[in-house]
Amino acid sequence: MKEQTNYDYEKYVQIAQMAKMGWWESDLKNQEYICSDFIVDLLGLESNRISFTEFHQRIREDHRLRLKNEYLSLSNLETYEQMFPIRAKDGEIWVYSKINFQKPNREGDRNMVGYLQCILTFFRLTVYFTNKIVFHIHYLLSCNVMIYHK
Repeated sequence: MKEQTNYDYEKYVQIAQMAKMGWWESDLKNQEYICSDFIVDLLGLESNRISFTEFHQRIREDHRLRLKNEYLSLSNLETYEQMFPIRAKDGEIWVYSKINFQKPNREGDRNMVGYLQCILTFFRLTVYFTNKIVFHIHYLLSCNVMIYHK
C-alpha cells in the first residue's frame, strides 16, 4: 500500500507541474500565505511565506479593488475562484486561483487553502486575443464579400 501512496504522490506532483500550479494556505495569525515550491519560484519569493499585503500589492492595480470587494462579500461561501493578472518574477502573468474556506477555528477565523495556476503570460495573452480579433475580422470580411457578390 505504501508503494501505491508514493506512486499517487509522484503522479500528483507530475500533474501539478504539467498544469503549472501550486498550493497555498493562509496563516491568519501571522497575516501570511504559506506557498508551495511552485508558487515560490513563480513569484520569485525568498521563502515559502508572503504577507497578505505583499501578495495583494502584486495583483495588478486595476483588479485589486474588485477582488477585495468580491472576497469580502463571500463570508458564507466555501469556495471562491477568480482569474487576475499578477506580477511574477518574469513579468506580469494571468493566474487562476481557487480558494476553499475552512471551518472557523477557536478564535473564529476561517483559514483558507487553495491553488494558484499560471494561465498565460501577458505576451501569450496578447497574441491569443490578437489572433482571435484577426480571425473575426477575416470572417466578417469574407461574409461581406459573399454578400457583395450576390
